[in-house]
Order: sequence, then structure tokens, then C-alpha cells
Amino acid sequence: MVTELTTKLSKCNKILCTSTTILNNSLDEILAHCSPDAFISIIGPTAGYFPDPLFARGVDVVGGRVVKNGALFLQLIAEGKRWGDATRKTCFQKGTYASLI
Repeated sequence: MVTELTTKLSKCNKILCTSTTILNNSLDEILAHCSPDAFISIIGPTAGYFPDPLFARGVDVVGGRVVKNGALFLQLIAEGKRWGDATRKTCFQKGTYASLI
């Protein structure tokens, strides 16, 4: 099932959320509607940070980007271009991640 309605999430076994749910403070509401057995992934360019707090709340995968070349990153943003070579994709999985906490 594909849905945008949080009330239907309890019937889903795989849930994919954008990292915007963290920025707009809707993640807690979404997680409250998820089944404890659901496999939950948070992805997006703003999810490039250590995932410990999300894993503690039931998220299974966090995928995002980290900036590897700050000057190039700022240049590309100013030019309205893709971040490409200035960033690196990340993917943290709860089952294989060695926690920093």
C-alpha cells in the first residue's frame, strides 16, 4: 500500500519517510502510527548526521548526505547546481551500525 495518510501506517510493514519529517516536526506523529514491527527508513539530503536518536525511536535505516567539500558545496548552491561532487551519500542501518552513544 502507498499512502500519505498517517492513520493508515499501522497496516504497513515498510515505511519510507523523507528527512523533511524531522525538519517540520512531523516524525513523532508518523512514528506513533507505525506498527512496532514495521521497517522504517528515513531518507533525504538533510538526514546526513549520526542516526542514534532515530534508531532509539524505532527507525531502521537513515540515508542522507554529508558535505565533503564545503567550498564546492557553497559554489554549487550559489549556481543552482546539483551537489554531486561536493557531497557523499550515507546509509546507516540499525543492524550494522556501531553506536556512538
